Amino acid sequence: MKAKAKKIRNIKRSIKKIFRLFLTAAVVYAAVVLLLPRMPQVRQYFQRFGVCRIDTSEADKYYDLLSRHAPKGKGLILDLGLKDKDGLQTAVDRIKEAMGLSGYRIWLAHHDAEKPPAYIKQLGGGDMGILLSKKVTDRREELNLLVHELGHIYVWKLDPSIFGKCDQEKLVDCSGVFLGLGPVVLNGLTDETRLSLEGYETRKKSFGYLKPEQFGYLLARYCAEEGISQGAVTPSLNPAARKYFDSGCSHLRKTGRPIKP
Repeated sequence: MKAKAKKIRNIKRSIKKIFRLFLTAAVVYAAVVLLLPRMPQVRQYFQRFGVCRIDTSEADKYYDLLSRHAPKGKGLILDLGLKDKDGLQTAVDRIKEAMGLSGYRIWLAHHDAEKPPAYIKQLGGGDMGILLSKKVTDRREELNLLVHELGHIYVWKLDPSIFGKCDQEKLVDCSGVFLGLGPVVLNGLTDETRLSLEGYETRKKSFGYLKPEQFGYLLARYCAEEGISQGAVTPSLNPAARKYFDSGCSHLRKTGRPIKP
């Protein structure tokens, strides 16, 4: 009898182990296959109701500095109007115009290293060059980098006495949005979950020194202050950019500074 009872107990333990194994597998499956692709929506839900907040203090400080001391751009630019045949030098010229830098001679070149993804250098005789890494091949990412590098020239024009101890790289990040190029900047950020042969994978890349959600907030702030509706901007944004912009708009509403829908 004892042997039989022991055998029954062992069978019950085995059944419990199998049940726990199946339960664990079900939880992992739900997390990876069902929840992971919907993480952007889950995040937006929490931001909407104030559970997740965006730290805007630093971005506001630099944006306010520009608002007080820097000339504005020509208005919101949803895209640069580039055609497939247009090279990046055309993009440089259009960003220059948007930033009021048409009088500067700025040329585009490339370098072979992965880092830095882009940098600007004096070429002599008043000419300047922007060197992009050949490792960056996505057009939207290239445009994002061009806005940042040209933003350095825009900031160099300002009176140095206004800078104080501010982080000029973050000030440059803010300048692109301040000059109406926020959609171009945001569209150069990547944050997406997609299905591959190995399962779901997340591809995430951002450039600059502010966080992606801070860029989204700044674009929302720009639109709110300029009387531009959320609906007028959203169609021009890719999914990652739209996610951060929507989060910024939700943050504004939550803090009593609503943007037009």
